[in-house]
Parts: sequence; C-alpha cells; structure tokens
Amino acid sequence: MMHILLVDDDPALLDLIRRFLEREEEMQIDTCRSCQEAIELLKASRFDAIVLDYDLPGMSGIDFLKVIKSQGNDTPTIIFTGKGREEIVIKALNYGADYYLQKRGDPRLNFLELLYMIREAVRRHQTRLELRESERRFRESLENARLIAFQLDRSLIITFCNSFLLAFAGYERD
Repeated sequence: MMHILLVDDDPALLDLIRRFLEREEEMQIDTCRSCQEAIELLKASRFDAIVLDYDLPGMSGIDFLKVIKSQGNDTPTIIFTGKGREEIVIKALNYGADYYLQKRGDPRLNFLELLYMIREAVRRHQTRLELRESERRFRESLENARLIAFQLDRSLIITFCNSFLLAFAGYERD
C-alpha cells in the first residue's frame, strides 16, 4: 500500500485527484491545502510520495521542497502545477523534486501521467533505499571480516580499510 500526500489549495481539484488515485487499490491518499499543514503531517506520518502544487498560500512548493529536503526528508516529490515557466521547472528539479507535471489539457491524461510518475518515483526511491541498505550490510561484513579488506581511489589513496587490516599493519584509523 502506497501512502501519498496531496498538497493543493484548490479543494475541488484535491478531491478529484484523491478520488482518481484511490481507485487504485494500492494507494491511500491524505490531502491538505497548505505547505504548513503538510509539514505538520510529515512530522506525524510517513508518506511514500508527495504531490504538490507550486502556487500555494504562505509558501510555494519550491520553498516547501527546500524545507523538507534541508530536514533530511527524501520522500519522492512531484510538482503538479498549472505553472509552466522553465525557471520554475529548473528550480523544482534542482531543489529535489523527482518529477514536474504541468496541469494542462485533458485532466484524465494528466491524472494517468501523475499516477505513472507516483509509481515510478516510489519504485526508484525504494530501489535506492534497498541499495543503500545492501551497501551498508556489505561494508559492515567487510569491517567485521577476519581478512584484509581495503578500497583505493583512482589516485591510489585508501578510502576504506577494515579493522583487521589496521590491526595487522599496526595502524590507528586516524
């Protein structure tokens, strides 16, 4: 089950998007109408993805991205907005948005594209988390192994060595 947060100040559009996405059995949708409300929800709940408008009262979607990313929140985020200026797209992506989708044309096609983006962003995020965990376990295994393990960069500078190598060579980690 994917838990999605929708942030938009248009209650009719929020309801429409929520109803469309909830037709998918794997989605649970929470909605809010401001970035401040979204920040409070993020303190209390974990979401698999955030979909937000750019033009919101009190704080733009870009400012919201800056706040949550500075707090270490790496939840996949999709800007879904009527604003289509190139500088907004660039800012959104530079500040950590995974996707940017402009509200234009046929709403059904927009919602289908949004659905695809949500699924893809969640899948990519999950893959990154699994890779990070796999790397952590691998590094931990090397650290605790009773064999010599080290890593060199292109300049032949040691970037990693395990405790066994340090003890064997008589060096301290520093």
